[in-house]
Order: sequence, then structure tokens, then C-alpha cells
Amino acid sequence: MKIQSTEFVNGILAFKSRSIEFKNGYAEVPEHLVPEILISGNYIVAPKNPKPWKEAKSILFARGAGLGDVLMCTPLARKMRKIVGRKIRIDFITAPEFKPILIGNPHISNVYSTKDIPLANLKNYNCNLDFNNMEFRREHLSKSIHRVDVFADLIPEFPRPLKNKRLVYRPSKNELDKARDRIKKVSKGRPLVCMPITANCPNRILQPDKLRNIASELVKDGNTIILIDKWKNKGWNGNGIVNWCGRLKLREACAVVALSDIILTPDTGILHIAAALDKVVVAYFGAIDWKLRKTHDKLFVVYHDVPCYPCNAYNCRTAECVRKLSVSTIVNTVRKALGK
Repeated sequence: MKIQSTEFVNGILAFKSRSIEFKNGYAEVPEHLVPEILISGNYIVAPKNPKPWKEAKSILFARGAGLGDVLMCTPLARKMRKIVGRKIRIDFITAPEFKPILIGNPHISNVYSTKDIPLANLKNYNCNLDFNNMEFRREHLSKSIHRVDVFADLIPEFPRPLKNKRLVYRPSKNELDKARDRIKKVSKGRPLVCMPITANCPNRILQPDKLRNIASELVKDGNTIILIDKWKNKGWNGNGIVNWCGRLKLREACAVVALSDIILTPDTGILHIAAALDKVVVAYFGAIDWKLRKTHDKLFVVYHDVPCYPCNAYNCRTAECVRKLSVSTIVNTVRKALGK
């Protein structure tokens, strides 16, 4: 299958112990490698009948990594439909673990993962858009451009900055009903604080003892704390603390978020789910500039303004921006957000 590169014109790509040669920006790739190449960055399947997105009848979005980044692409689909003003098909391919968050999105026609995309159809789109260009994103970080606008800038002649950056996520009624029943058994009628506790980036995670102290203080205020995380061994049990870490599927966790009174979270995917659901959010930030992540008005921000902030680094020897966040500052911000 023919692959088009947004980075290589002429050169050799080493991928899974295989050399793939690009000539004039194109290469022939074995079909079994196409799904992984497609979301690895800087490559798209070359459409058989390419057209500019404004003239296309079928468009493919490709974004593989990051729950938050996948959601950051959803305003683009909404805006694209509004500009075109006619019926178009916008499909989305992503990593298998992120496929669930796009199901039910009114602006996305079909959602595929790298395991179930019909390969024969990839070349039949009029316009394939690659949102995996890593070098492009690093360049924009240095310019302090909002994440949504970084992705918008990858679409030729697309309006930027995008005025409406509201993310899109739709839980189903059945998911909400099940979450409501689950919560009723543990909340005891108290305000519900949902706490995701980890993030993929080390510079965004609070120390475990601080997380425990924060939860304890919020329980004393009369709240019920629900801990959520994809890793089962990250949570803990305690009076007024419900540990659902590793026990919920992604959309089940999102339904809990939808029914919580407030979300206390690091800069991670659940922050953006909560924003899409227009929830009150207290978010603590480390190395990343929070202004480049804000997509709704109910966001209360906690960060420590160290001299190097924001460095946007993934790893750091000291991570002072996170280590110096205080328990009292975070707890008081939650109280303020709850109107206490």
C-alpha cells in the first residue's frame, strides 16, 4: 500500500527491523505494517483520489497517542463540518485503548482502531489528515500555542486560532444509569470528589503522601472521594475513600466523572474528559503551561511558579514544579471550587 510522508521526501525509514524507502515523499509498505505506521507519526496513506478537505466527501483523521490529544482533535471535526456545510464523512483512526472515547461523537462518522481499520478502504478517502507529527508539535510548544490550535495548524487553510475549543465526549444513558447505581452504594449522599491519581508524564504526578493527605482533608470536609486510575495498585482504601483504581473500564470511569460534583486531577486525559462534560475541575499542573490546555471555563488551576516554569519537559531531575505544590493550596482550591 502506498504511504505518503509528511517528513521524508527521499530517504530510508527504519521500522520494526525493516527498511522502507521513500522517493518523492512516497513509499510502498506491506499492508500488515500500515496500521502501526499510520499512527507512529508523520505518515498517512496516500488517497487514490486526493482532494482539499473543503472539497472532500470522505476525510480520515489519524491520531494515535494520548487520550487528551485525541480529544483535542474533536473540535476540528465539529468546525470542519460547520465550514463545509454539507454532508461529509469524517472517520477517525486511533490506538485501541482510545477508541472508546470517540464512540457516540456526533461529529465523527466511524471510529477505528489500528486493529480493526479496513485497510483496503484507507486509500479511498479523499483527504487523510495526520495529527501525529511530533516535530511539528515540539516546535509549537516553544511558541506557546494552544494544543487545539497546534492540531488545527496541521490542516491546510484551516482557521486558527479556533474560537470554540470545547472538546466533545458523549456518555450514553445506560453508562450514566449504571454509574449512578454504583455511586449510590458508596457516596452516602455526600458531595463526590473524583480523583484520578496518575498521569503518563512523571512531571505531572503528586507524591503519594500528599495525595493521601489531600484526600483525608477533603473527607473531613464531608466529601466522598472516589479514586480512579487504570492501574489497580495505585489506590488505597480509607474512611470516606472509595478505591476504584483498575476496576473501571475507560467509559465507566468517564461516567463516574460525569456524575461527580468536582474533579481533582493532574494534567491527564480525565482532565479533558471532565472539560468536555463541562464539569467543575481543579487541576494541578507541573511542567506544562496550563493556558495551553484550558478548554472550558470551570477550571480552577493550581501550579507552582518556579523560575523554569513552564519548561514543557517530559522528564526532569528535580520536578520542583510538582514537588512544591502544597496540600493546603490544593485543598483550599477544591473548597473554593465547591463554594465552601
